[in-house]
Amino acid sequence: MESTLKYINQINMKDKQEMESLKDIVEKTFDVKILKKNRERDTVDARMVYAKILRDRGYSYKSIAVSINKDHTTIIHYVQVIEFILMQDSRLLQRYVDCKKEFMADKEEFIAFNLTEKNLAERVEELTKKIDSLLLERDDVMKVQKKYARFERIIDMLNENVKEGQEKFYERKLNQIFNED
Repeated sequence: MESTLKYINQINMKDKQEMESLKDIVEKTFDVKILKKNRERDTVDARMVYAKILRDRGYSYKSIAVSINKDHTTIIHYVQVIEFILMQDSRLLQRYVDCKKEFMADKEEFIAFNLTEKNLAERVEELTKKIDSLLLERDDVMKVQKKYARFERIIDMLNENVKEGQEKFYERKLNQIFNED
């Protein structure tokens, strides 16, 4: 406890203000209090977004942890897990983008002046993996697009003419057409 208090006092005022600003943005976006002790999905998601944005800005795991009364290992977990979740959960991705955009609106882009060589090497490795993953994902999307390209006009026609809630009706009609002998 004493070492945590000592560490809080070492965080400079600008960083404290920046963390508080982000905390307000995240809490407003998620409509939760990130310091509240619970494991509700929105609260945990909000904490993960908060941790990721600060980590991307170069904050240490420890300083992020202290700012939300968590252990640094929890922050490490948040930052690792949110990468995967953002690829799967479009709603969380949108909230993350909204928070980051609002937070970064009055700031210069991230410049890694205070990172160590080791931190930079880890970040480069992390970004390289992310790029590789995105390239594989792009290839998969392109394969699917190529596979269904011949149906593009049909899909556009269905999209323009089928009202929401009528999908099952048209699915049955198409099945009747294809199953007639």
